Amino acid sequence: MIGVLASFVVSGVMHELLFWYLTPGARLTWEMTRFFVLHGVCVVAVAFVIGTLFFPPVTWKGADVRVIEEIRFAGEVSLNSFKT
Repeated sequence: MIGVLASFVVSGVMHELLFWYLTPGARLTWEMTRFFVLHGVCVVAVAFVIGTLFFPPVTWKGADVRVIEEIRFAGEVSLNSFKT
């Protein structure tokens, strides 16, 4: 999560500097950096919520294994229908 947030920070700074460089007379406002940092924080928050609240109950009950088995079965059925 730190790496994801760091990549958004670097991307924001790079966009800010690019905009500053290409716009003569412009001042650094750090708007782009704030935009990217906000989005990085949101991505990290969503990943945290999904990783802690969504996946554990699904994996504890074995639903993930059943879904994978169903997908594998559907793939086998569809492949067999093309062979005949």
